[in-house]
Amino acid sequence: MRSTAINRWLFTGVSIERLAGILSDIGFNSVELTAWEVLNKSHEDLESIWACLHAHEIEVSAINAVVSFVPYIHGSITDKISWRRKEFLRVLENIIEKMHIIDCHRLIVSPGRQAENYQTRDEAWRTTVESLRHLGKYGSRYNVEILVEAMPFRGPFKYSRDIRGLVEEAGQPYVYASMDTGHVALAGEDLKVAAETLGKHLHYLHLSNVKIELGRPLLDEHRPLYDGTISIEEFAGLLSMLKDAPLAINVVTLNDPIICAKRCLQLIGSSRR
Repeated sequence: MRSTAINRWLFTGVSIERLAGILSDIGFNSVELTAWEVLNKSHEDLESIWACLHAHEIEVSAINAVVSFVPYIHGSITDKISWRRKEFLRVLENIIEKMHIIDCHRLIVSPGRQAENYQTRDEAWRTTVESLRHLGKYGSRYNVEILVEAMPFRGPFKYSRDIRGLVEEAGQPYVYASMDTGHVALAGEDLKVAAETLGKHLHYLHLSNVKIELGRPLLDEHRPLYDGTISIEEFAGLLSMLKDAPLAINVVTLNDPIICAKRCLQLIGSSRR
C-alpha cells in the first residue's frame, strides 16, 4: 500500500493519542512529524508515541526538519560559519539517532540561504554538498534516508535542477530528493517537469497548494489542495506519473483541520482514478 501521510502541524493542540484515531478514521496510513517532536522527546516518550500510532496502524512517514529550523536562527547545512554548521549537523545527528524508536527512515532537510556577505554561490554549493555527504554517511548507520527539498525564498538553490545537482554531487546512497508542489509552483516550475528533472532521485512527495495572482505577494502558505492556483488536473497528472512515491499532504488551514484532511485525501483519491 502506498504511504499516504498528513502533516502533524495541521492538528496543532491535538494529542497524539487522539490524532492517531482521527487519521485512522479518515483513511490515512501515515503521519509526518516535525524535527522538534523528536529532538525534544525522551526515549520513553518516543516509544509511547510509536505504540499509540502502531495501535491504529499509522506509520511515521518522515521527520521534517525544514519546518522546524530557520537559517540564521538555528543554522543550516549551507552555513558558512564552520562551528555553527557543525552544531546544526550535530542536532540533525541527534534526530537521526532517535528515529529508529518510531520506526522512521526519512529525514527531510533543505539547503540554507547563501550568506549575504563573504560567501559566493560556489562556496555555498560546496558547503551544502559537504553537509549532505556527512549526513548521508551518518544516516546510513541508522538506515535513514536524507531527503533534500528546495525551499522558496532560500536562494540560490530553490530549483529542481539545483536539488538534483546537489544530490548527484553528494554521491551518497542515502541522499535523495523530496519535492513540494507548492515550492515548485513558487519557483515558477511545472510540477511534472520538476519531477522529471529529479527523476530517480525523487523519493518523497509533499502536496500543498499556493495562490499566485498578479499584485498578490508570493507566500509559502501551504494551502489546502483544493484552494489555490495548482489545479486538480495538475495534481492528478503528477500523481499518475509518480504512482509509487510516498506522499504527504503538507497543508494548514484556519478552518476545521479534520474536514480539510478529509477533503485533501478525497481529492487525491479522485486524482488516482
